Amino acid sequence: MEIILAKEMGFCRGVRRALDMVQQAAQSGQQVRTLGDLVHNPQVVERLQSLGVQVVRDLEEVQAGQLAVVTAHGAPPAVFEQAQARDIALLDATCPLVEQVQKLAREMAQAGYGIVVCGDPGHVEVRGILGYAGTGAVAGRTLAEARSCAQQQELPLPWIEQRRLALLFQTTQREQVYRAFVSELVDEALAQLRELRVLNTVCAAVSQREPAARELAQRVDVVVVVGGKHSANTRHLAESCSAVGVPTYHIEQAEELEAEWFTGVQQVGVTAGTSTPDETVEAVIERLRVLGRI
Repeated sequence: MEIILAKEMGFCRGVRRALDMVQQAAQSGQQVRTLGDLVHNPQVVERLQSLGVQVVRDLEEVQAGQLAVVTAHGAPPAVFEQAQARDIALLDATCPLVEQVQKLAREMAQAGYGIVVCGDPGHVEVRGILGYAGTGAVAGRTLAEARSCAQQQELPLPWIEQRRLALLFQTTQREQVYRAFVSELVDEALAQLRELRVLNTVCAAVSQREPAARELAQRVDVVVVVGGKHSANTRHLAESCSAVGVPTYHIEQAEELEAEWFTGVQQVGVTAGTSTPDETVEAVIERLRVLGRI
């Protein structure tokens, strides 16, 4: 059985950077507390826990002398202000690309633009971006969801209230989602806007993974997608491969592989989400080699 890897897969630089920062802090003897999961991968979280790193919901759970960590997804300004007010040491592991989006959101808001973020309103990255955009900014994966977001917060619709509008994207947003969102927004709001700025803030590494996964799926008999079940970008990879029509299995660890999945299979493809560690992918490949010899 031949094992073929996707051309783009696994840890992105932002996740690797955050993980390195936290591991170094833990190994130096500091009591590290991450504000939410550092990455959406249970194996990575467990490994960090073995180093004494604990996950907390917010700064209220951080004690004096402990080091709080802003994850790769970032956080709104209020978190940094609260840490400073309580004199809590804060390690900022925000992905540099997410930081750029936060900066753009703040700059556009200060310049008088209404702000819309195409992304999951409940995702920590999007909540952080909205924090930099200030009051009045809304988010959604569809225009209907953005309307609902505005309604829940009792906010006017930015594309109705403002003559100038800036559209940003969650860095891990899928191409088909953001293309559809832009199309919807143009159809509904362009006639009443003086200016619409569409700022492509999607991570290049993420945007390359789904096309690479689809290309892989077209070449093999079965695809194995490796990554956390709560990782949105990993689920999207599995959905993209499945849409091609090839049997697709989303697993977190090598132990989940079943021999019967590969009966009569000549070629198996492997891809992985941006929060999947290299060693997890390597373990899956080794297990596939064993199964291929059975």
